[in-house]
Amino acid sequence: MTGLVCDDPAAADALARLPARETDPSHGRILVGGNSLAALPLDVLRATVLVSPHEAALLPGTVAENMTALTEDRNALSEAAWASIADHVVAATPQGAHTSVRDRGELLSGGQRRRVALGRALAARPPVPVPHEPTTSVDTAAEDAIAARVRGARVGRTTFVVTNSPAWLARCDHVVHISARGSRIPDADPTPPRPGSTTPNTGPTPARPRTTAPRIGPSPLPGTSVAPSIGPTPAHPNTPRTTAR
Repeated sequence: MTGLVCDDPAAADALARLPARETDPSHGRILVGGNSLAALPLDVLRATVLVSPHEAALLPGTVAENMTALTEDRNALSEAAWASIADHVVAATPQGAHTSVRDRGELLSGGQRRRVALGRALAARPPVPVPHEPTTSVDTAAEDAIAARVRGARVGRTTFVVTNSPAWLARCDHVVHISARGSRIPDADPTPPRPGSTTPNTGPTPARPRTTAPRIGPSPLPGTSVAPSIGPTPAHPNTPRTTAR
């Protein structure tokens, strides 16, 4: 797990758009497994790198329909619901997993929307997820739990988190800091300085989270595939790592 810290919020937004190919860098390259991101066919890119934007919008429909938007794998959904604490959203809403979220999730609180959006992205089990400030509006205790659980669920797999959150950064193996002076929005400057180098996290090393997801809280209503996970989290040691140059 690598944390990407930007002093400038605009630079963080621009950085998160790069792996999604919403924009391309004017200088340098982004490599995935040694291959240029720009050279990958879009279907391969979408199957490899999944960006969960800061303002991730929910789809009209129910909580369950949002969680299953990218996969119907029950094990993956259970793991993702546990890691993102989206199962607590199910337990707290009037009709559980069948609760309508309305347009863009307007019937849910900001923290609930964040958890469902993060759960939706994690359920797809992308080789390289890139969540951008995934726990904004989530209370401190829940944010800390989510960061620890995502770390546990993603053991052995590559994860990039664009965030300034201490809870997330404390779980990262490496933190890349892009200073306000050194960061540039793509295409804003033809010769931007190189971003800061990757350095090991110097903060206190947290206890390594369990990779087996315990059952917590009430289970979702019958008939939905969103449920707390009780099985071990599989590792994918051959996942390609992403580097930016």
